[in-house]
Formats: sequence, C-alpha cells, structure tokens
Amino acid sequence: MPRTVSLGSKTCRSHNGTRIMVAQKSAKPATAETVNELANIDRLWVANSGAERRWPQLDDAALYGLAGDVIRVLDPHTEADAVGILVQFLAAFGNIIGSNPYYQIESDRHRASLFSVHVGASAKGRKGTAGGRVRAVTRLADETWSDERTVSGLSSGEGLINAVRDKVEKFDVKAQQFETIDPGVVDKRLMVVEPEFAGALSAMERHGNTLSPVIRNAWDGQKLQTLTKASPLKATGAHISIIAHITEEEARARLTRTEMANGFANRFLFCCVRRSKVTPAWGRAAGGRTGRYRAAS
Repeated sequence: MPRTVSLGSKTCRSHNGTRIMVAQKSAKPATAETVNELANIDRLWVANSGAERRWPQLDDAALYGLAGDVIRVLDPHTEADAVGILVQFLAAFGNIIGSNPYYQIESDRHRASLFSVHVGASAKGRKGTAGGRVRAVTRLADETWSDERTVSGLSSGEGLINAVRDKVEKFDVKAQQFETIDPGVVDKRLMVVEPEFAGALSAMERHGNTLSPVIRNAWDGQKLQTLTKASPLKATGAHISIIAHITEEEARARLTRTEMANGFANRFLFCCVRRSKVTPAWGRAAGGRTGRYRAAS
C-alpha cells in the first residue's frame, strides 16, 4: 500500500514498480508527523531511483601555496585523489615543522598537528598511493624525520605515550645525585600513519584501553600521562599527527556512538577519496620538478 500525506491535492507517480504518493504545495502548516512522512517518501524515492550520491568536489581555493603547487605537479601523473594527497601532505608538513609555529585563539595555542581519516574503497581508493606520493616529497625535506619519526601500529595509549616519552631520572641516595633511568625521546615529533584504522577503533573498544583519551589529549596539546604506580609514563611537548585509512563500511561499523559524542571523531578531518583516473604504468611525476621542493625546504 502506498503512503499518503494529506497536505492538499496530490499526484501519483510510479517508479520501478513502486507507487509513491507525492504531496503538492498547500497553505496548511506541516506538522512534525507530516514532515517525517515526507522525509520517508524522499528516502524511498532515492532508494528506488538508483541515483548515485553526489561526490564532493575540491574547491580550487584549497590548492594554496606550496601545498597547491605540489598537488598541481603530482595530480596529472597519479591515480590518487587530489584530496588525499593534499590532506596527507598538510598533515606531514605540519608535523615536520614541529610545535613552534602556532595560531592563538584566546588562551589556547593551536599548532599544526592535523588528525585525518581517509575514507575510501579498499584497493580502489588509492589511499596508500596518495601517502606514497607525499612521502616521496617530504623525504626530501627531512630524511631523518621520514625514517625515524614516522610510525604505525596504534593499539594503546601507553604505546603512543612511550613513542614520545620524557626522560626518567631517579635520585641515587648513595651518590646524592640523579641518575638517568630512561633517556626518553628527544624529538617530540611523531607522524602516525595507520593504514588499518579499523584495528585501532576495535582496540579502543576493549575494557581499560586508554587510546581514545590519549589521542584526544594529544590533539589538544596537553601533557600525556598514565597514572600507574608501577610504571608511570609521561610526555610533555609532544607534537603528534595522525593519518588514518579506512573503508566506509568499517567506519560505520567501528566508530561507536560514544566516540562520536565524546569529541574523538570531532578531532579528525574525514575525507572521501577515490581513484581519480587511470594512468599508464602507474604514472610518473616529472622528476626534474621535485628540486623546487628541496629548495623550498
């Protein structure tokens, strides 16, 4: 039986064998019930029409400065989405420059530590391809950072803190001086690239896992610590950035209502990515033009 909404005169149209009653304009004010009915009709119409969801388009204003130049050089030669390259480049660049640059809003200093999640089909979203293009450029700027400060494997808050931990000293009563127990990590920059973000989201669901609050504090620029008596961990001045990859189905299944409500998901920039084109021989960027990025660094 078709649904009807009494808002005045109406017409009946048939699509794919489904009869839908569509209300015309009326001077009568719509109630909450009738609005819900119309919303249901709209969803039914879209579901039966087979209309493809409109893919979001990147505005030209986003291709600004050095990042824009990088995208313009790479885009003709890669199957990766320009959005994927741009956001991963911004995240990597923000981590390379460290915690000194900041933008102040009231009493808070916002640094260039970007958290991003790239949502795309497995093997077809070219999420990893975009990351490879970015690594080829950022390695020219800071090879040590690329080799030593880029990690993966998010599973616990303690593990994340350990990667940027402070020096630990203990007072020696006999020698009457402090001795270093753990030299800690001098370079507080940490670029986390997580190609299987669904695994991290799954780990956060385990009882007692502290990954979610530690990630939230890292984005806020707060001191990271665990208050355990046996082995307390602490990290001050940590500059952490995250690039995560996930499919739409995994994101819907793993991202819980709690993480969406407690500010965890709000700290991430979610990007839709897909293969932009098909290129011969997987595409090759003009090697001679990468020298300009080395000079800029």
